[in-house]
Amino acid sequence: MTIKQRLQNLSENDLRKKIIIPLMCGLNCHRVTNLHGTRERGKDVLFFKKGTFRETVPGVILIKNDGDIIKSGPPNRSIQVILTQAQEAINTEIINPDDPNNKIKIKELIIMTSFEINGPAMEYINDNCLKSLPHITYIDGDKLCNLIIELIGIHKYKFKINTFKGFCESISNRKYDTTGKTSITKYSEGKIT
Repeated sequence: MTIKQRLQNLSENDLRKKIIIPLMCGLNCHRVTNLHGTRERGKDVLFFKKGTFRETVPGVILIKNDGDIIKSGPPNRSIQVILTQAQEAINTEIINPDDPNNKIKIKELIIMTSFEINGPAMEYINDNCLKSLPHITYIDGDKLCNLIIELIGIHKYKFKINTFKGFCESISNRKYDTTGKTSITKYSEGKIT
């Protein structure tokens, strides 16, 4: 079974906790936090990274793992759900971890799946969101697999879903939160502490 097929067999919850959160940490993002739940406001995973000029860039990942993200004919329920979540993620501020008395807006939105994302779906989301956030990144199953393969290829690790988290922790020398309850950085009732 290919890596992509194994990822597609995961629940969205397992994909987020076992693959995406560890991957973001392995890709040198920091303060990677699981936000999924009733108060997520479109943000499944929060992360911070260094921008071109060494500034801190806050980003979020919106994850869907229940099939291809498509738009054919009138908007279907899943594309409408994704659009609503994307708009919420863009328009809802988060507590600034460097200055907890202030809130900040996200600067990067990633829509991620282990399945496919077709052009009309991306265009539909862009048409409805780009005025609020000029750049949205789409990571489909092929791009996700390529990120994983590049990361594991450098370290000569054989990919296994149940050991990927430990592998990413070992190469990044960081622990990160997959529960949203306990972590060096944690998210609790709309606050990063």
